[in-house]
Amino acid sequence: MPKRKMPEAHQLKSGNWHTQVFVGLDENGKKIRESFTAPTKWEAEKMAAEYIFNGMKRKARFTVADAIDGYISAKQNVLALSTLRGYGILRRNRLQSLMLLDVREVNSYTVQQAINEDAAKVGAKTIKEGVHLVCAALKLYDIRPILSVTYPARKPKLKELPTAEQVMNMVRGTDIELPCLLAMWLSLRMARRKREPMSEGKKNIIGMLLEEYDIKSAKDIEDALKDLLGGTIQEMLESEMDEHLGYQEYERSDNPDSRNGKKTKKIRGNFGETEIEVPQDRDGSFEPKVVKKRQKDISGIEQKIIALYAKGMTTRQISETIEDIYGFEVSDGMVSDITDRLLPQIEDWQK
Repeated sequence: MPKRKMPEAHQLKSGNWHTQVFVGLDENGKKIRESFTAPTKWEAEKMAAEYIFNGMKRKARFTVADAIDGYISAKQNVLALSTLRGYGILRRNRLQSLMLLDVREVNSYTVQQAINEDAAKVGAKTIKEGVHLVCAALKLYDIRPILSVTYPARKPKLKELPTAEQVMNMVRGTDIELPCLLAMWLSLRMARRKREPMSEGKKNIIGMLLEEYDIKSAKDIEDALKDLLGGTIQEMLESEMDEHLGYQEYERSDNPDSRNGKKTKKIRGNFGETEIEVPQDRDGSFEPKVVKKRQKDISGIEQKIIALYAKGMTTRQISETIEDIYGFEVSDGMVSDITDRLLPQIEDWQK
């Protein structure tokens, strides 16, 4: 069985050193980690290494997830960081029924089952990326399964439409403002030569949107968009707090710093003003990044956040958009964690 890369400890604001070991996924697909904190870097890494060593002694199977982890580790100094980060996101979110199987159980049937499960959530391109990663990882260990699988049909590409901001600037205050906002919000399209009849699915979506938000004007559409923006920023802030503390909410940790409630903050953008709840820590050392302290205006990132929910966005494109929102202020690991946190609600919206 290949060696597993040991986690590296990082220093907390308190001066202690902290590291985590990925244990697996719970029944809801949430990541489970074991945390270790010690006065020195060496002690923290030693505690994590002993935990991994004892766990590997008990482990009788070498899973597909193990093979991919080993592949990513082996390519650390060869491939670009963005590529490795994309592999990590694929490993944690795609073909999940395959990940816990022993590498000897990978065949056309088990791979096809995993493809079928993902086909309801993402397109063929993202699924193929996941399968290619599995094959490359197995090949590293001289395992070359001969696969005969079927991918979901590709959806026809449509011409690129104007951005939401461009459309709003053109139609604001006109008689067609509300219909245009509805079309933009629900990703309605027109055929190249003739207008397509509205499908029952789109009629149902409009009905649910009208019922949920009691939409009677363009302002109601803007309120719905503010809900989407506020909820997404909220999730990003929670991921930032996880990164700051070194552990997720409700996880056990001996880190002396911990969560200390939330503080209401008003932010404003092109769709008006909305409220978010900024998580706080006991030390008062948490510095939000997506919306900084004393920052009110979010117009600079508004369209980028809405773009996360666009139909056809692959996992890698979502990750790259998040990286673009943050710039150089966050680590690759944090970009991956934020992507993992947002993926479920993005996939629900794209269905």
